[in-house]
Amino acid sequence: MAGADRVAGAGRVAGAGRVAGAGRVAGADRVAGAGRVAGAGRVAVDGHERACEVGRVILGGMPSRYLRRDIGARHADMTLHKLADELRIARASAGLSLRDVAAASGVSRSQLARLESGRAPEESFRTLSVVFAVLGMRLSARPYPEGAPIRDVAHARLLARFVAELPPTIKLRTEVPLRQRQDLRAWDAELEVSPLRCKLEADTVLYDVQAQERRLALKMADDAVECVIWLVADTHGNRRVLREFRELLAARFPLDTREIMRHLRAGEIPDQGGVVLR
Repeated sequence: MAGADRVAGAGRVAGAGRVAGAGRVAGADRVAGAGRVAGAGRVAVDGHERACEVGRVILGGMPSRYLRRDIGARHADMTLHKLADELRIARASAGLSLRDVAAASGVSRSQLARLESGRAPEESFRTLSVVFAVLGMRLSARPYPEGAPIRDVAHARLLARFVAELPPTIKLRTEVPLRQRQDLRAWDAELEVSPLRCKLEADTVLYDVQAQERRLALKMADDAVECVIWLVADTHGNRRVLREFRELLAARFPLDTREIMRHLRAGEIPDQGGVVLR
């Protein structure tokens, strides 16, 4: 980057947050062309959201909500076809005809035929469960973590507030994937002052701090990470939760806001993790 903070490629940043190319930001919050503002401190260029400040670009974009939607739709189609195969095999193994199963389950024969061919995406979970029950099987479903959820405007603002306090000597990357191949999870950010690095995870609401702490502990173990900064929105509710679970969090997040920010403002990466309220 030279002088006015330029980025080549889909967009270029110049001056106080102006983006040219696929999208343009005038001031810090207006976009023309193919780009658009995606929450506070975020700009989407060519459909890819990128966190930014006035005159500065944070490399790495958030995953698109449309990409997540497509992944979910494809998974639903694959699951439906697997269930169709299992349904057809179960019926044949029981020696039952389409007419027999249709009569016992209360669905039409044509509807059952569509289910077995995987051509009935509109059918409810209830209908599928009833049909499998007739065949002596129980249908169950359970979600599993796979990648990061889409983030909202409040999350983007929280990250922007934190990033605004970092000195330029600290390198920052966002949406940093875990080291394991085919693991879709990612850290919200990574801070680096060579050779030290520290991951960052941000949450606007501590809705179930024990479950959230376990989620972070699992990511730390899977990614062989020791230093994680847990960035939390500074609200009355979050402060109350942190006070209540201080002992639970102390093992993995021993440092408090003041200690971590003292290191970061001095251009240093803390040697331990902690919770930062912002």
